[in-house]
Amino acid sequence: MGGGYFGGCVGGYEVNHTARVLKQLNPLPDFQRTAIVDSSEILEKITQGVNYSTVILGLSIAAAIYGFPYFSVLLLFLSGVMIEKISVKLSKSDFVFILFVSAIFSIALISAIWRDAGHELFPLTIALALIVFLFFLIKINYEYLHQAIGLIAACYIISSLDLLLSFLIGDKSSSLELIENSITAALVVPNDYALFAIALPLFSYSIKCLFGAYAGRIIPWLYILGVVTAAILNSRLCALLMLIALVFEYRLLKSFINIRSLAILIPVAVICIILAPEFFAKVQSLPTSRIPLWNAAIHQIILHPLIGMGLDSFSDYYASHIVTTSYPDLITVDSRLMPWPHNIFLEISAAFGILAAVILVMGLVACFAFSSKLTTPLVLPSRLSLCLFIVAGMFELTYLRIYPVLILVFLIGAMTASANKHEGLG
Repeated sequence: MGGGYFGGCVGGYEVNHTARVLKQLNPLPDFQRTAIVDSSEILEKITQGVNYSTVILGLSIAAAIYGFPYFSVLLLFLSGVMIEKISVKLSKSDFVFILFVSAIFSIALISAIWRDAGHELFPLTIALALIVFLFFLIKINYEYLHQAIGLIAACYIISSLDLLLSFLIGDKSSSLELIENSITAALVVPNDYALFAIALPLFSYSIKCLFGAYAGRIIPWLYILGVVTAAILNSRLCALLMLIALVFEYRLLKSFINIRSLAILIPVAVICIILAPEFFAKVQSLPTSRIPLWNAAIHQIILHPLIGMGLDSFSDYYASHIVTTSYPDLITVDSRLMPWPHNIFLEISAAFGILAAVILVMGLVACFAFSSKLTTPLVLPSRLSLCLFIVAGMFELTYLRIYPVLILVFLIGAMTASANKHEGLG
């Protein structure tokens, strides 16, 4: 009995002592240790497929969106430094892109020299170099572009929520005041929200890549957020782009639209009508409000069809044009300062001559032509976003802002890289 008792005491002491020592060495409770292990495994899974060059590329575009141009350029070069493997095989489509871009910028440079506008040479040269560099970054990082697009989608969500909160908390701020107080520096006027509307098919593609089976639950909320935000901004263009993107999503991408999603989207549309009754009043002026702007740009083209009138020539010309030109009462004449004619094709023709715009249009047609037979997953979203870009370009976009240039280069770069992949060169 005694030995058994003594042995039991000694055994109990050893067990308790060992437990105390283990507790001192690892003081966390079991459930916390398990949580840490699980968290580290999740973090490892998240970072395992991350391409740092592509992520930094996305951050560079985000920096441009939020108004840090120099930091954006720095990140762009850092993205190039972080490339893991450089294996560039130039294809026919690559040379075509470089040829078209070089032709447009050569015409712009010749126009600047002919007009004795030396101050335009440096920004045009820098823009050309950055565009070509960005193009090759997209080409090299093609397999991971969904990560960069995912970061831009996060910018879309943050900026939209910021505008919605400002609208709900503010004292009935106008759409222009909402934009002025927005954290997104790229948004100067309400129609600049088109930046995100154009990219919606790309956001859908990225979410499918990142979240797989859960994408069907996330994508509808992107459209709900966009529709509501476009309504509170009273942006006719963004509402039009959202509608077209929604049709694309339903008919071509087939991502999410079903009875349940429509049951959510229809009440949202009704709420938008209640929240923004001024929106429909603005819609009525859509066919006529751009006519004076386009008319002024056409007169510029007629005056100087070959070399144009320069980068910043439209605002002064438009101010004098509306004073000397009379329009019927049905046409809305905007007497505010107008830096661009709200049509990027007319703007390029007026600034650098008709030939530059013709080459741009030929390049866009070539993009649609060579990508029509491609089957890589990124091609269709890129083509749809390019369609939205063209629609927005006819009513709003300008090359004077950085985001239209970024979007266009990104889309053409993605489609060209898709062609390389299809040909086995990527």
